[in-house]
Amino acid sequence: MKKQFEKIIATFKANKDKPSYWVQVVGALIVIGIIVAHYLLGVNVNTDATLGGVLAVGSLLALWGNLTDNSILEQAGNTLKGNSNVIVKTADTVVDALDTAVDQLQAAKTTVTQTVKSADSAASSASAQGSAVASAYQVAASAAEAGDTSTASSASSMAASLATGTANDATSSTNTTPESAS
Repeated sequence: MKKQFEKIIATFKANKDKPSYWVQVVGALIVIGIIVAHYLLGVNVNTDATLGGVLAVGSLLALWGNLTDNSILEQAGNTLKGNSNVIVKTADTVVDALDTAVDQLQAAKTTVTQTVKSADSAASSASAQGSAVASAYQVAASAAEAGDTSTASSASSMAASLATGTANDATSSTNTTPESAS
């Protein structure tokens, strides 16, 4: 971490007198500010507002450079104003890409939620059918122990029928897959 910080300081020292460095720093801060305003604060930032903001920041930098007789800030402000359309397009592209990513994540989340609900429902249904099969076999075993062969045979047939239905339902539910969002 210390080496990274030292690299940042060295980069700053090497570039602090270059107007292009300050244009990049201010441009990046504007794009980050737009992203933060859009996603964290819920502000709907349009192209005109962004362009106005970039021009205002560029004008303020140029004015500050002029007032303090700092030609680097003045040149950076003028360059920023001259490149305002590029900065606005970059900000719009980044926000649009993030909006698309958020929409795709939401669609994937919805698909996963639906799949989980479907699986839970199938598991619950299979569990209920399995319980019914077990109960029918238990009745058959109890009837057989009591010597009631008719009830034992009937319960055994019902358990076998339920078990076959459960196996068929399990096979059909594993062969169907929910639609996925693309």
